[in-house]
Amino acid sequence: MEWYCAIIEHLLNKDDIEPGERSYASVIVQLRGRTIALYQALLSYQMRSTCSFFRNKGLNFLSGLIILDDWEGQLQGVKNAEESLIQDSNRYNQDHARDSLGRIFRTGEATQKTLGSINQTLQDYIAAQKNSQTDSERNCCLRALRVVDPKDTIAKIEGIRDEVLWEAYSWILRTHEYQRFVEWTDKQQGRVLWIHGPA
Repeated sequence: MEWYCAIIEHLLNKDDIEPGERSYASVIVQLRGRTIALYQALLSYQMRSTCSFFRNKGLNFLSGLIILDDWEGQLQGVKNAEESLIQDSNRYNQDHARDSLGRIFRTGEATQKTLGSINQTLQDYIAAQKNSQTDSERNCCLRALRVVDPKDTIAKIEGIRDEVLWEAYSWILRTHEYQRFVEWTDKQQGRVLWIHGPA
């Protein structure tokens, strides 16, 4: 009897019923009905057994001969009620376990999607940091290149180069070919100025 009390307390524990997509309240009501039927059969059997124990021995003998008490039928009724409760309980546990596994699976999928999103966000952040660092280095290099003022560079180059001597190139301006080349009023077709000499 203690075993039945302990197992029924565990079976009808409302903490095991988690609110979700399906309600198990109707199943628990049916299990409660099966439990009550089992208790009724068990208590009836025990009460009749106790009453027969305190009854007259001769009367017990006679009722046993004509099978008046039907002990085997009552015991079979207890076994049938217990078997019915066990079958319904097993069905309930399987259904509840399947639903729980489904919830765990869906939670796992949602967690996996969230972790994938976090992973992608981290990869994007790392790529952005690398690009930012590369852009920063590139900008620093470009700033260093832009510091040079072109006017200063021209003045510097003119200061470094040698002075050109007028005598080195003035002779070309006095040649007949050059004079003919710069004469625009002359209607000659071939205006080509050839300059030969060492480079």
